[in-house]
Amino acid sequence: MKMIWVKEREDNMHLIEELVKKINSNNMVILMNLSDIITSNKFQTLEELVAYEDKKFTVDKKVLTNEERIKRCMEILDSSPYEYDDLDSDQIDIYKKYRKILDDGSSSIDDKILSIIVLFSLTHRELYFPYEAYKYIIDSRI
Repeated sequence: MKMIWVKEREDNMHLIEELVKKINSNNMVILMNLSDIITSNKFQTLEELVAYEDKKFTVDKKVLTNEERIKRCMEILDSSPYEYDDLDSDQIDIYKKYRKILDDGSSSIDDKILSIIVLFSLTHRELYFPYEAYKYIIDSRI
């Protein structure tokens, strides 16, 4: 049984190895959540990560656009406001910064998606944009 697990682990390790090269204190939680998604689903390619993300954002057999995805995530954030009790003062400042970007109508789609990734991570919510999180970590944006 261990040999099978090790083999499966090796198949998707290249995705995780790329992430580990970029680990820092700002992206550690996001990177760990993303690694869990990759290993538990046995993803070996970025295309599988994209398909996983698209499945999360499929409503009535229609894949939502990025704008619709952002709107849906904002509804999630607004429907259950997060209490700051679990955050330290630095994390509260980060939360406020990214929430402001998300609420700003002139922010780019990429900035809004990045904000959602950070906000969901801070509030211990599920990672809704795993492909973008991967891309932003590799590009050192997170």
